[in-house]
Amino acid sequence: MKNQDNYTFFGARKVAQSVKTQLVDSLFSGVAGNYDLMNDLMSGGIHRLWKDDFCKLLDNPNAKLLDVAGGTCDITKRFFKFSKRSGSNPDITVFDLNIDMLSLGADKLTNEAILGVNFVNGSAENLPFADETFDYYTVSFGIRNFTDIMAALKEAKRVLKKGGKFLCLEFSKPENMILNKMYDVYSKFVIPNLGSAFGDREAYEYLVESIKKFPSQDEFAKMIKESGFLDVAYRNLSGGIVAIHTGYKK
Repeated sequence: MKNQDNYTFFGARKVAQSVKTQLVDSLFSGVAGNYDLMNDLMSGGIHRLWKDDFCKLLDNPNAKLLDVAGGTCDITKRFFKFSKRSGSNPDITVFDLNIDMLSLGADKLTNEAILGVNFVNGSAENLPFADETFDYYTVSFGIRNFTDIMAALKEAKRVLKKGGKFLCLEFSKPENMILNKMYDVYSKFVIPNLGSAFGDREAYEYLVESIKKFPSQDEFAKMIKESGFLDVAYRNLSGGIVAIHTGYKK
């Protein structure tokens, strides 16, 4: 998150904002090839259920969707299929900082004969879209990697139409003390070792640290409100290991 000195955190390290953007981009280039496999291993496949739950909130098949940090296209794929089942032609833009993640997502969609999705590369803090373009803005397990979260939230509000909906799925703070302790041990020891098995322990140590640095549910909800969204709410999944945050542009 931005501060007066234009520094932020890359995991536990304090770095200049411009440096973080480069570090995040490089990190995801390194993990792109095993990203989906690692998601399954780290969560025991539960991330698929979290995303299914998240996408139930995308209930307008005619909506124009911007899927930010959406390189692997898990949200895009679900919304595309929902729209097609409803007889609509999906209008979806996948936006990501990292070219390798976008390439991975494009290949996944092509393999499933999902065509017509737009892919755009860039920074979430400076979206290359006109005001009031989209009905939905989604970000799934990506916002904690943004260099300036508040700037990204304001950009989300800018590009949403009036009545548009912001939806974020992100790791959060478990409510139960015992669950929180168990999750902390798992994150500290199991996830980095899985990263080592696939040749990139440092990347997954960063991912664990980025979760710890991310605001609590209430703190993040306050940030969403401060960026201008109304009717802000959140719902915990799996005891608060992850949370779904929502807000509307009026």
